[in-house]
Parts: sequence; C-alpha cells; structure tokens
Amino acid sequence: MHINFIFFFTCFVISILIFQCILSFVQFTFKKERQFFLYGVYLFILSVNFIVNFYFWLPANSNNQHLIFLKLFFGLPVNYFIYLSYLLFIKAFLQLPQLSISLNKKINVIIIINIVLGISTSIGYYYVPIWDIWWQHANMLFTFLLFIYPFFILRKTKVKYYQFIIRGSLCLIIGILLNIIFSLLQFDLTYCDSLLLAGTFIEVLFFNYALQFKMKYQEQQLLLAEIVKQKAITDEYNRVAADLHDEVGSTLSSIHINSVVAQKKINTDITESKKLLQLIISQSKKMQHNLSDIVWGLRTDLDNIDDFGIKLREIMEHTLGASGITYSINFEADIADIKLTVLQRRNIMLICKEAINNSLKYAKASTINIEFAKNLNELVVKIIDDGIGFEMLATQNITNGLTNMEKRTKQLNGFFTVDTQVNKGTAIIAQFPIH
Repeated sequence: MHINFIFFFTCFVISILIFQCILSFVQFTFKKERQFFLYGVYLFILSVNFIVNFYFWLPANSNNQHLIFLKLFFGLPVNYFIYLSYLLFIKAFLQLPQLSISLNKKINVIIIINIVLGISTSIGYYYVPIWDIWWQHANMLFTFLLFIYPFFILRKTKVKYYQFIIRGSLCLIIGILLNIIFSLLQFDLTYCDSLLLAGTFIEVLFFNYALQFKMKYQEQQLLLAEIVKQKAITDEYNRVAADLHDEVGSTLSSIHINSVVAQKKINTDITESKKLLQLIISQSKKMQHNLSDIVWGLRTDLDNIDDFGIKLREIMEHTLGASGITYSINFEADIADIKLTVLQRRNIMLICKEAINNSLKYAKASTINIEFAKNLNELVVKIIDDGIGFEMLATQNITNGLTNMEKRTKQLNGFFTVDTQVNKGTAIIAQFPIH
C-alpha cells in the first residue's frame, strides 16, 4: 500500500510537471516573455530527472548495471543544471536587472559557480567515477547551500507577487533538506526521493500562482496607467479650454470693444482712433503668440530638448528683441536624449517666461543666460541675469512671480531656489526628476 501510494503520487506529479512544461512553452509562443520559456526549461529538466529516477525506483530496473551510470549522473550533475534553470527563471520573473543591479550581480556570480560545478561534476562522473556515499551526501549538502543562499538574498526584494516565489522556494528547500537528512539516516531511497518530489510539487504550485498573479498585476498596472493617461489628457483639455477662455477670449472681447469705439470716433477724433487701432494691432499680435504657445504645448511630437530650445529662442527673441538685452541658451551635451512630457514642457516654458519678464521689467539687466544641465536623474534649469538684484520681500510683483514659478516646479516634483543680492544679479534655479 505504501509503495503503491508513492508510485501513483510520482506518476501524478510527473504528469503535472509535463503538462505545465508544455503550457509554459505555449504561453511563451503567444506572449514572447522570457520567463515562460525559462520556466518551461526548468520544468522540462525536472520532469526528465524524475522520470529517470522513477525508472530506477521500479524493482525490475534497480540493479541494471548497464544504466547505473545514468542513475548516478541524474543524481548529482543534473541537479546543478536544474538549479541553473531555476536561477535563470527567477532572474527573468523578478526582472532583476531593473529591480536591483547589485542583487542581479550576486545571482550572476552564483550562476557562474553553478555552471562550473555542473560541467566539472559531469566530466568527473564520466572520467573518474566516485561511488562513495559520502561524496553523494557532500554534493547534496552543497546543492542545498546553493539553494539557501539566494533565498536569503531574494527575500529582501519588495515585490508584491514575490511572496509566492519565496514560499515555493522554501518548500523546495525543505524537500531537499529532508531528502538529505533521511538519506543520512539510511531510510529507503524511494521514500527519500518522494519527499523531494513533494517539495518540488508544492514549489511548482506556488510558481504557477506567482506567474498568474504577476500577469494579473501587470494588467492592472497597465489599466491604471491608461486611466492616469486619460485623466492627464482630460486635465490638459480643461487647461487649454481655460487658457483659451482667459487669454484669447478676453483679448477678442477687448479687440471687439476697441474696434467699435474706433469706428465711432473715426470721423470725430482721428488721433484717438489711431491709438485704438494701434492697440488692436498690439492685442492681435499678443493673441497670435498666445495661440502659438498653446498649440506648441499640445503637440506630442515636439518632446525632445532641441525642439524646446527652438521654441524658447523664439520667445526670447519676441520678448527681448527690441530691449537691447543680449541673451543666450546653453545645453549640456548629455541632455540631448532627454524627452519632456507635455506638463514638463509647459511648466518649464512658463518658468522661463516669468523669469525673463521679471528681468526685463525690474532687473535692469544687460544679459540673460538660460542654462540646461543634467545632475544624475534630474534636469536643472538656471535663468541668470546681471541685473540689480533685489531683497526677497522688497517687491510684491517679483515675489508673486517667484511664487508662481515655485508652484510650477513643485508640480514637477522638483525644487525651486533663488540666488540674488542687491547689485549682484539674480539666478533662478529649478530642478526636477526626469526619466
């Protein structure tokens, strides 16, 4: 009865492993994700290993001297290759290069050690067979230690679906440990191997659930990202509508009123009519530039830093062209590949415009320089003038503008600072994270 239960349990587990192996390769065919392929390889080697061992569990085959080498080979060297496929699957599942570079390096070291041991042990079994039982136990204990080390390393990672990998690996570790203990106590080999088989079976159940949980989690994250994206689009449309209403709508109303007044006075007060017409021209130009800025802010194809520089030069030329103030825009070489979001482009541009207008109106500056640099994962924007500077609380108009610039920087999760002294010029610095 005891033997029959182990026999049927072994057949059941091997069937599950083969079925799951085929399913993993099918999932890899459709999803093209490396984790499914490596999981399939892991299950394939496990299945072959258990099938070979199961063959020798059968009484008719237990003393077959022609295949005794094959039995011993699958007892130790193949374990290293099983462990290798296990580690490669863990790396792909947890996306270790992105999750933790240091953790990925440690796992790579273990993988290299495992490859060396697997190859050397295979060669050793072929050329210098060692049949002593102590050699078997020493290798099993070392394999157990190899399994236990990454378990303690990987438990530090903070991934929601990682808990299932931890539990599955723990079950396999317990199965290996019990297999070693009962082998040393000289229990029946069939019973010892069935403990390892049980640990492997429970591990596979946890791994399967981890894969399903991860796929569902990723789908939820994609859905959440799409919701956030749609909300951002809605917010942007609302902002554009507000800008059109505030800037374009009010300007058009003013143009209409001035046009009506100018028409009434064209025959009675030509001088006043000319002033109103000049005002209408000025308002039209202002509205034209405002519309150009709004359209530029909505375009998604102008997301690189060079396009931003072109627009900024256009604005500086329009604002400072007749003032006699010299200006420059400098970009460090390592920011050429930076892509800016719509919100980043808009807020940086408004910060620069506010700073330029403040320098033009209050600073009495002769030069204005704007610098863009990269500091680790942050973009640093500096607007520097050589004007008269100011006391932070001295001028209400300036501090209102600074408050607006600080607010826009905080919207980008950044930091805003002002470095100024009377007669020492002003440097406005905004830095924020980039991806």
